[in-house]
Amino acid sequence: MRSTIVKDIVCKSVRLFGAVTLMIMLATKAVAAEDVSVIFEYLHGSDGGTYGGNFYLSSIRDDYVCVYPYVSVAVNLTGAVTPGPVRLSPHEQHVSIGQFIQTDRTMAWNVEVSEKWNSC
Repeated sequence: MRSTIVKDIVCKSVRLFGAVTLMIMLATKAVAAEDVSVIFEYLHGSDGGTYGGNFYLSSIRDDYVCVYPYVSVAVNLTGAVTPGPVRLSPHEQHVSIGQFIQTDRTMAWNVEVSEKWNSC
């Protein structure tokens, strides 16, 4: 009887420890996702309008990362980003990965570049 109670307590403790560990890992990954970012800088015409932009990668990580940029959305634009892997050194900033230019200046444009990365 007593061994069954002890066994139940141990099993519940192990499950609780596992759940807490999983929650910490998920929270850490959510924060880590911001450690590498895609930065967009508009290109401006002489008329003051924006007609495209340049994309850069930056990292605040203490280790090397391999980044795989990809285009999520590109409307009325010509251009590309480096498909990767792009290897960033620890704390490396402002690494150029591509440019997009508006195709038809009479129409609206939109672009979104995302990234996936891992330690390398």
